[in-house]
Amino acid sequence: MDPIFQAFFGNGFAFGPGVHFQRHTFHTGGPRFQQRQRQGDEQQQDNTVGMLQSLFPIILLLLFTFVNFPGGGESHSPNYALARDPKHPVKRTTAQSGVPYFVRQGFDRELSARYGEGALEELEAKVEMELHGKLVKECNADKSAATKAASRARAKGDASSFAEAQKTPASCEKLYTYFGDMY
Repeated sequence: MDPIFQAFFGNGFAFGPGVHFQRHTFHTGGPRFQQRQRQGDEQQQDNTVGMLQSLFPIILLLLFTFVNFPGGGESHSPNYALARDPKHPVKRTTAQSGVPYFVRQGFDRELSARYGEGALEELEAKVEMELHGKLVKECNADKSAATKAASRARAKGDASSFAEAQKTPASCEKLYTYFGDMY
C-alpha cells in the first residue's frame, strides 16, 4: 500500500519512461540549490531524450502506415472491381449469386500464392456484400424518386407519367436478380 501512496502523493506521478510530474519546493538560491537545479536540468534533458526514443517506434509505424511509398501502389490496389477498368480487365462471376466482378491478369495465381485456400470464397462474399449494399442504396433512392414522380403525376392527372413512375426501377430489378432470395 505504501508504494501506491508514494506514487500518488510522494515524489510525483509517473506516466511511463521519461514522463513524470514532480512536486517542487521553492528555495532562496544558495549553492546547494544551484547544484540541485543543474542536476535537475540535466535530468530533464535526459528524460526528454528518453521520451523521444520511446516514441520513435510509434512515429515510424505511423509514417509507414500513412505514407504511400513509390512502387507500392500495385500491392495496395484492390483485388477486384465491380466494373471493368484498365487494372481489372478479366471478368469473373461469384459462385453463389452469379454477381459479375473484374480482376487483374494473373488473379488466380496471385490469390492462391498470397492468401491461400478459402481466399476466393472470402473475396466473393466481399464482392457480393459490396454490390448488395450499393444496390440497396440505389434502389431506395430510385424508389423514393419514383414515389415523388408518381405523386406529381397523380396531382397533374397525367396517367402515362403515373404508370411510368409505378414501374420497378432498374437498380431494384438488378438487386432482385442477384439477391432475390433475400427479399
